[in-house]
Amino acid sequence: MKKIAYLIFLLLLTCNIYGEEMKKDKDTFIVADNAISIPANRFILIKRGKEYWALKFTEIKEKSSKYIWYYQGDGSGDFLKKNAKKGKGKASDIFWSLIGRIAFQFGKTYIKCKNIILNWSPKTCIYFTNTSGYDIGISMAPTKWRDIKEVNVFDKKIKMV
Repeated sequence: MKKIAYLIFLLLLTCNIYGEEMKKDKDTFIVADNAISIPANRFILIKRGKEYWALKFTEIKEKSSKYIWYYQGDGSGDFLKKNAKKGKGKASDIFWSLIGRIAFQFGKTYIKCKNIILNWSPKTCIYFTNTSGYDIGISMAPTKWRDIKEVNVFDKKIKMV
């Protein structure tokens, strides 16, 4: 019984420390081999060939995130042109677990931006793959920009990954 209580104490302590670290770093991009985690209200650029997308999470909750996206497919990267597209959506990770491993997924664990669909996980993690796990030939770049008027896809400081 003491071992179980000790393990629970360690687990709670670890979760608390991790939670505090996440609060401190909530304004930081996290780049991994297969995904990028984005702070709220910051744009991430997505590129495939001559197509560009700008994506920003506008509202973040524990199991869901609202986002807006902009699309420019003419190669100019100018999201303010009349031919640019704009949209919004909500991703959510809602599931019900029954007995054992039986569970039902009711959420929308992907982000749809015009003509691409990307895997998503709470709170703001976007994967380089589609919902089937296949690489769709995109590259992404975190940015400091908060307003679409600031976005410059040709800025030399941008590092596409």
